[in-house]
Amino acid sequence: MEHRGYYLEKVYFILTCGKVFLPFEESIRELHKMGIAVEVLLAEEAFEEDKLILGPGVEQTLQALYVTDHGAVAKALQEAKRAVLGYRHSQNVSEGFAGIQYVLESPEGTPTEYFERVFRRYAGLPWSILETERCYVRESCEEDVEAFYRIYKEPEVTRYTEGLYEHAVSERAYIREYIEKVYAYFEFGIWTVVLKESGEIIGRAGLSVREGFEVPELGYVFGVPWQGKGLAKEVCEGIIKYAKEELEMTQLQVLIQVGNEASVGLAHRLGFVKKEELEVEGKLHIRMLLEM
Repeated sequence: MEHRGYYLEKVYFILTCGKVFLPFEESIRELHKMGIAVEVLLAEEAFEEDKLILGPGVEQTLQALYVTDHGAVAKALQEAKRAVLGYRHSQNVSEGFAGIQYVLESPEGTPTEYFERVFRRYAGLPWSILETERCYVRESCEEDVEAFYRIYKEPEVTRYTEGLYEHAVSERAYIREYIEKVYAYFEFGIWTVVLKESGEIIGRAGLSVREGFEVPELGYVFGVPWQGKGLAKEVCEGIIKYAKEELEMTQLQVLIQVGNEASVGLAHRLGFVKKEELEVEGKLHIRMLLEM
């Protein structure tokens, strides 16, 4: 299941006055360039006597995102199960956006990708994270589970890595919870790696925060058929760059079980330096650190 391109078709800006529209001008130009329609409405035109008065037709059929600085409108949109992005500014700091998952405070130059990502979160679609020369990296979804079992069935993969649940139904439930509690909260996590050439899922890689440690951790698992081809290094380099430039992380660590020489070698090639050996969950691990 590979998601590229844009699912978002239209963005509605429902604002209290024309003045607060100005910071979005650059973003709107970019939305138009990407073929995403835009409509600007005054809140008083879209909300009357505590009820939304948007037409029931095209707004419901389009893949639409609603951006508003009006707390009551945001609440009504949420109750109508629309994808809503709040906008807090100096003139509405007292507006209530309780329960609204995404709220902008500095909208100048907001990239099209951000509007798309907010829409995808509401729609239950995985975010595209990055691409390398040969791979796409995106959020995992339930449909990936079958491919994960094919990868993890190899003893060489699970020798140093925790396996999956015995039954697929449990693994799917875990993925659903991971999307809701990890991706939605941290906006990073362990992602799915897809080979561009074939569309095959070849592994998992990404970032996590392990209990008891402050430094984020880089993790990676690649299926046996795709090992030894430089793909793990290529993808991990992309993730390190993403962690530094997009997430503004300054350090990453890896925790590798003693004996896993292939992972130690990869970590060295990525620039990680050994810091210590320590016991994690009853097994001896090597902790390596990367300063970015």
